[in-house]
Amino acid sequence: MPPRPAILDRLEQSTRAHHDRVEAHVRVLEPNFTTDDYRKLLTWMWGFYRPVEARLAAHSMRWQALGLDPEKRWKAARLEQDLGELGIGQGALARLPLCTDLPALDSAPGALGCMYVLEGATLGGAIIARHLQRVWGIRSTFFGSYGSTTGAMWTAFGCALAAYETTTGSGNQIVEGACDTFNKLDAWLLELA
Repeated sequence: MPPRPAILDRLEQSTRAHHDRVEAHVRVLEPNFTTDDYRKLLTWMWGFYRPVEARLAAHSMRWQALGLDPEKRWKAARLEQDLGELGIGQGALARLPLCTDLPALDSAPGALGCMYVLEGATLGGAIIARHLQRVWGIRSTFFGSYGSTTGAMWTAFGCALAAYETTTGSGNQIVEGACDTFNKLDAWLLELA
């Protein structure tokens, strides 16, 4: 296994407070969390992921150049699948609010910082997916996004991110993109709470 890229340590340290604020909204592991809370959380996440991923898709040529297949990493369709299992179909999805105050994704480093947040969420998501399966018998395709390949997907992303940062020297912009993404997600979740 390759050593952990320094940019991941820097991102983790620089975004810790932001991450903790967002994590406070995701109370899935708390004993009083209900299936209604779960449904609401998924709709909120879909309202953020859908427009953010649509904007990130504009950078697909950059993802391919980094050796990343964005189609395998998008989560909005997984959220739609989970919401469908909970009885929220396409018609109801069309009426759900979408976040309009999105992270600035007009540069490759900013987009990579955003992807760091979305990809990093899969690590905690794996824990949540196991909890949902154990407690409610729910198989979450969003929280369990990559299943047994979560570690490999995260490692591949980290290596691609490190290679880009080393080549371009854009560590500051990547960190700014990650912080901006956390801030926008936190504001979105606060708005809906």
